[in-house]
Amino acid sequence: MTDAPEEIHNVSASQFSIARHFGGLRLNGHNYFYDPLRDILVRDDVLKRRAKEAEEARKAAKRAADDAQGRLL
Repeated sequence: MTDAPEEIHNVSASQFSIARHFGGLRLNGHNYFYDPLRDILVRDDVLKRRAKEAEEARKAAKRAADDAQGRLL
């Protein structure tokens, strides 16, 4: 567990606005990536965790759909 925030919002209107030009920044030993669509910085480990969770959810949905299809046949 870390004290670093998972996300930093309203980046373009803050002291972190420089991150918009470089795609992210390093703050207190943590890497943050800039999301221009939401104007936020997201900590890299959080981004990786969310991607892994989304992939697992996608696989679970595919398994459920395959099971449902198998029952129809």
